[in-house]
Amino acid sequence: MCLNILIMETHQCLLPLANSLMLMSNLRKVALEPKPFARGWLGLKCVAENCENPIPWQELKAVLPGKLESIQALENQCAELCASAAKEFGFEELEHSDENEKAKVPDDCLECPICYEFVKNDQLCFCDHLMGDEIFGSSSNNAQKESHAFCRECLQNYTEVALESKSFARGWLGLKCVAENCENPIPWQELKAVLPGKLESIQALENQCAELCASAAKEFGLEELEHFDENESHAFCRECLKGYTKAALETKPFARGWLGLKCMAVKCQNPIPWHEIKKDASPDELEIIEILENQCAELSVSAADLYLERCPKCNCAVEMDGPLPPAANHTKIALLKLLKPKQKAIKPNDKLKFHCPECNYEMCRKCNEKWTEEHNNLSCEQLAKQQNRQNFR
Repeated sequence: MCLNILIMETHQCLLPLANSLMLMSNLRKVALEPKPFARGWLGLKCVAENCENPIPWQELKAVLPGKLESIQALENQCAELCASAAKEFGFEELEHSDENEKAKVPDDCLECPICYEFVKNDQLCFCDHLMGDEIFGSSSNNAQKESHAFCRECLQNYTEVALESKSFARGWLGLKCVAENCENPIPWQELKAVLPGKLESIQALENQCAELCASAAKEFGLEELEHFDENESHAFCRECLKGYTKAALETKPFARGWLGLKCMAVKCQNPIPWHEIKKDASPDELEIIEILENQCAELSVSAADLYLERCPKCNCAVEMDGPLPPAANHTKIALLKLLKPKQKAIKPNDKLKFHCPECNYEMCRKCNEKWTEEHNNLSCEQLAKQQNRQNFR
């Protein structure tokens, strides 16, 4: 009897120890189980049953921009496992020199930090650190002094995700940069230029930003607001107007009659006048506004069906009676010169001679050479041959 009692007591004492050992064994098994990495460490293993296809790292990063740090940690683990396997099994082909790889990269290519593919510069989209500095200043601790480049495919996925995630940059100047800890905007004009097939989605995001800007202005009672009224006024903060003006160099959102830029509010045709845009503008911003005004002047002249030619000496714009010869100098027309009274050029019988009524400079409209009396009876080709013969004497 005593022996049986002793044996039972011994079993009761060992039972907790046995349970602990079983628990430790299960934990060890879980710890030894491999991460759900796909073959070749190309990404995570597909969640579908019996599917061994990878979910690539770049796909995860594009769809989950808020989890870039976690995804990068997993990718780093894969790189270590790959290097460890190569060393353990002696796979020489897995080891390569970064210098040799870089030597194969063309000069006109950059590496996308999301998919790590090398892409030509004209196929890349960049965040704009200068735009952020100009508008918000560079005093922020997180201010980025460099731009990041992204390929079209990754940016296209990011734009689609942004429709839900609203990953807008400060001041609603564009989308927030995909690079970690970067607050630079990817401007709207940059997105439109690189993703012409996504213009509708980008415009929808830009419209949302315009509404958010107007809502914030109303909520916080910002004093630096611009109002533009006809039947209805829309208010925009100065920061958004600066970003919109810079973007106008690419998008050309001119108002009717070229009186200024088109209102940022959706379906509003009111102009934002040039004098309003120039208020408190910096010298660099005034230069941009002047370029836009000159472009409007050219469009206005074109719509009026005028033939204008500019004097290469004094820059005076001269109205001509007919189209310029093919070899004539097509140059931009300065806005200030357009505002001067239109001048009529002296039209000789041959229609080749250009006479500036401002400075009396004369030239041939076909060869752009200074006019000489010899040119009255000789073509441009004949005159050039004659001058060449004289030079060889």
